[in-house]
Amino acid sequence: MIGAVQDLFGVVKTRVELPREGRAGTDAVRLAVRLAEELRAATDRPLLGVGVGTPGVVDARGVVLDAPSLSWRERTMAVSTADFVVRTSTLGDDVVLAGAAVLVLSGELGVA
Repeated sequence: MIGAVQDLFGVVKTRVELPREGRAGTDAVRLAVRLAEELRAATDRPLLGVGVGTPGVVDARGVVLDAPSLSWRERTMAVSTADFVVRTSTLGDDVVLAGAAVLVLSGELGVA
């Protein structure tokens, strides 16, 4: 799992990578929590929000409907991550979020 802290301009300030080593289910959730905690500890600035990209199918409520590679089914990750990091969180399919990031960072899509 890889995570990063970015400033408001999208510049990466801190990057952390933790090997998943086959973790799935609750162990994978614990690893995601550890990753977020390490990122939070690595910055002295307040976190304004958190975004999580996950494999599998994610609905609009932030529920991972099915992520076979992580053995997640009907997993409410948005609440899990928001409770210990910040009050604003977003959870989405990793491919969709990567595409959105490319559009925003390339200047093709404006951000208000």
